[in-house]
Amino acid sequence: MLLTALLLSGPVRADWNSPTAVDPYLSNCSPNDFVCELLATYTNDKKYSEVCWLTTHNAFATPKQGWNYSQQNLDFEEQYTLGVRSFMIDLYLYNPGDSIDENGEATQGKSYIAMCHEPHFLDGRNCLTTNMFLKNGAPDALLDFLLQVKEWLNEDPDTIITLIIESRFGEDGAAGALYETFKQADLVRHLYVPQVDPKEIQDWPTLGDLRNVDRRLIVFSDNINDEFIHTSTYRETRFDLGKYPKCEMREDGRDTEKMMPLFALNHFYGISVRLNGFWKDYEKINAYQNIIERVNLCETEHNMLPNFLVMDFVEEGEMGGALQAVIEINLKSKDRFQHDTMHFPLNQEDLLLALSNTDIL
Repeated sequence: MLLTALLLSGPVRADWNSPTAVDPYLSNCSPNDFVCELLATYTNDKKYSEVCWLTTHNAFATPKQGWNYSQQNLDFEEQYTLGVRSFMIDLYLYNPGDSIDENGEATQGKSYIAMCHEPHFLDGRNCLTTNMFLKNGAPDALLDFLLQVKEWLNEDPDTIITLIIESRFGEDGAAGALYETFKQADLVRHLYVPQVDPKEIQDWPTLGDLRNVDRRLIVFSDNINDEFIHTSTYRETRFDLGKYPKCEMREDGRDTEKMMPLFALNHFYGISVRLNGFWKDYEKINAYQNIIERVNLCETEHNMLPNFLVMDFVEEGEMGGALQAVIEINLKSKDRFQHDTMHFPLNQEDLLLALSNTDIL
C-alpha cells in the first residue's frame, strides 16, 4: 500500500545500483528533491558531452506569453526553477509596422529579433503573428530573454546554460545582428568559443573547466552564417513522435557522418495543439517509461545516450517524467564508457521492483 501511495502521490527516484542515501551525487539533497538531484549530477569532472540536459522545445511558446499555439505551460523562469538548463528557441526578425504615437504622429516600426514560431508567408525571415490561432500580440524580443539568462549566470556560478537556436536570418548579414544582441545583453564574455572549427569538435571541456573560465553559455545555431556553434556538431532524432516514434535520425544540417559525441533526443509531436477538440495526454506521452524506452532503443542502435532530452510541456509526465529520466541518465552515464550496452527498466513492474529495494520505502 505504501508503495502504491508513493507512486500515486508523485515521482519517486529510482536508482537501480545503490540506495539514494549513499549516492555521492545526491548526498546533499533532501529526499525527493528532484531538482536538487538533477543539478547535483552536473559535477565538475564530467565533460559537457557526458551529461544530459533537460531541454524545452519552443521554450518561449507559453500561454503566459500570449501563445495560443504553445508547447510549454511554464515560462522561462519556471522552466529554470524546474531544472531546465537548455532551451530551444526559434528566431525571426519582427517588424511591428507603423503606428500612431501619443501625439498623433505616425512612427515607423523598428524591426527586432523575436522569438517566434512561424515564418511570414511573404518573407520567410520575418515572423508571422497576425494569425490569432498562433499568438495574441507581438512576439517577445530575444534581448529580454538574454537579459534573463544573464541574471541566471550572475546569480549562480555553477549554472551552465545551453541555447539551441533555429535561426531564420538568411545570408544577408542579419546574423551579425544576432551576435550584437548577445553583446547588448553582456553575454559574449560568457560564451564558450571552441578553439577549432565547430564542425570538428570532438573533445568537449569539462563542466569544471567551463565554470573556472566563466564560459558557461553554449549556443548552437542551424544557420551556418551565425557566429555560433553549428548544429552539425550533434546528432538529432526526427521531431515528430507520430511519424518517427523510434530513433530515426535527422539528416538536415546535423552530424550525418556520425562522428560527434553529442546527441539530441526529441520527444514531442509535430503538432501539440490543445485547442478546438485536439488533445494529447502529456502525462502519458512524457511518462518516464516511454522516455526510457526510447533512450534504450537509441543506446542499442547508436551506442549513445542523449545529451539533450527535448520535451514539450516539460513538467508533465507520469512516474517522474523527463526530470526523473535525465537524473537516471546522468547517474548511469559514467557506466556507458565502461560497458557496451546499459539499459534502464522499461516497464512499471521493473520500476516497482527497483523502488522496493531503495531506502525511500
